[in-house]
Amino acid sequence: MKKVIIIGGGIAGLSAGCYAQMNGFDSEIYEMNNISGGLCTAWKRKDYLFDGCLHWLVGTSPANPFYRLWEELGALKGKKFFSYEYFNKIIDEDGRLFTAYVNPYRLREEMLEYSKEDKKLINKIADNMRCLMKIKMPLDFNLLSFFKLLPLIFIFRKYSMGATEFSSLFKNNILRKFIKHTFDWHDMSVAFILWTMALMADGDGQYVLGGALEFARTIESRYKELGGKIFFNKKVKEIIVKNDSAAGILLNDDTEVTGDFVISCADGYTTIFEWLKGNYLNNKIRKYYNELEPFPPLVYVSLGLNSDYSKAPCRLTLLLKKEIDVGGKKINKLECVNKSFDNILAKEGKGILHFIASADYSFWKNLYNNKDKYYETKNKIAEDMITAISEIYPEIRKHIEVIDIATPVTFERYTGNWKGSYEGWLLNKETMSLRLPITLPGLKNFYMAGHWLSPGGGLPSAALTARNAIRVLCHHNKIKFSTTTI
Repeated sequence: MKKVIIIGGGIAGLSAGCYAQMNGFDSEIYEMNNISGGLCTAWKRKDYLFDGCLHWLVGTSPANPFYRLWEELGALKGKKFFSYEYFNKIIDEDGRLFTAYVNPYRLREEMLEYSKEDKKLINKIADNMRCLMKIKMPLDFNLLSFFKLLPLIFIFRKYSMGATEFSSLFKNNILRKFIKHTFDWHDMSVAFILWTMALMADGDGQYVLGGALEFARTIESRYKELGGKIFFNKKVKEIIVKNDSAAGILLNDDTEVTGDFVISCADGYTTIFEWLKGNYLNNKIRKYYNELEPFPPLVYVSLGLNSDYSKAPCRLTLLLKKEIDVGGKKINKLECVNKSFDNILAKEGKGILHFIASADYSFWKNLYNNKDKYYETKNKIAEDMITAISEIYPEIRKHIEVIDIATPVTFERYTGNWKGSYEGWLLNKETMSLRLPITLPGLKNFYMAGHWLSPGGGLPSAALTARNAIRVLCHHNKIKFSTTTI
C-alpha cells in the first residue's frame, strides 16, 4: 500500500483521507489543532455551542447528486434537518419588513406587494428560479452533463452581477433597497444566492441539526472506520521535496514524516509560497494570488441567551439608523443568524444569536499587537451590535449569559487561512467558471484540495475537490477510481 500524507484535517482533508482509503492507499492526516473540522467547527462556551460554519448544506436531498457525495463520506448518517421557508428577513430603518421567501411564487408575491411597476422583471426572476430548481449539478462532469447545464450557465451569466448593480434594475426605491440587501451576501454574485434559494425551494440546502462540529466528526468517524489515521497538534513547517517530487512533510518540532504522495488540504497561499517556497508555480497561478479577491474576513459575534429565541427569525438583516464601526470598516446593516432552533447547540429554553460582519484584515492584524486595544475594540463592537438589535429585541440584554467575539485574526490563528478568509476565493463574474489546478507545475506526487481550488468555497466544494484529487492520484497510478457507498 502506497502512503498518502494529507495536510489538514478539515472537510477537504477528511474527505481526501476517506477516498484514499477507499482506493487502497494507506493515508495519514496531520492537523494543526486538537480536533478535526478546520473551518467547519464550533466552540463551547458554558451551556452554548457556537457554530462558526454551517448555515445550509447543498446535498441534503436525495434528489441532489451531491447527496451521493455525502453518502460516500458517511456525513449524513443519523442526521436530521431543518428546512428554510425564507432565505432572509429584512427590516429597514422605518420598520418595514421584507421576507425573501425561497419559494419563487411567494417571493414573487412579496416583491409585488412593494412594486407593481416592476412586475415584468419580478416575473422573470421567479421564472429563472423555477428553472434553477430543475437543474441538478452533477458530481462528475462530461459532455452530456455540460449540455444539461446550459440553462444554469445562461442564468448564472445573466445574474453574474453584484447586489448593487442588480438592485438598480428595479424602478421602485423601496423594493430596490430590499433587493440590494437580500442579495448583498459578503460581495458574492447574485447568481449564487438565487441558486441557493432555488435549492432550498426544491427541498435541498437544509441545515444539518447539530451543526458544523458534529458534521465534521461524522466524516472523521467514517475515515477511521476505513482504517485511516489522524494526528492532532501537528503543525507543518515545510513540504519535503526530493528531485522535484513530494516525499513528505517536516513538522514544527522538526519531525520528518515521509510518504509516497502529499496532498495539501490546507491554506493555498501557505502551501505554495511558504511550505514549497514558491518553487512550483507558473505565471497563471501567481496571477491568481496577486489579483483574485478572497472572501472578506469576518467579525463574528455570538450571544448565549438564557431565554427561548427559537421562534425568532432564523435569518434577519436589520438596516441601521446609525453605522457601526467593526474595525476599519463601517457597516450600515446588522446580519443576524439565529441558531436557537437547534437544541444540540443550545439547551431547550435557551438561545443563540450570531452577528456576522465583513472586516478589514489589515486593521485587525495590526491591532493584535496591542492586546489591550484589541480586546477593547472587540468589546465595543459587541456592545454596539447588542444596542442595535435591542430595537428588535428590547429585552435581550437581561438574557445574555455569554458573549464571544471572533475576528479575522481568530480565523487566521485557528486555521492558517490567508488574510483570515473563511472560504477562499470570492465567487463573482471573474471567477464564476474558474477552477484552479489540483497539481502544481514541475512537482510530482503532489496534489491540492479545498476552498482555494474552487471559487465560492463551501463544504461541498471542499469535499468534491478532495474526491477529484484522489481520482487524479488514481489515474496517475493506473488505478480505477472507486467509492464505497454506506
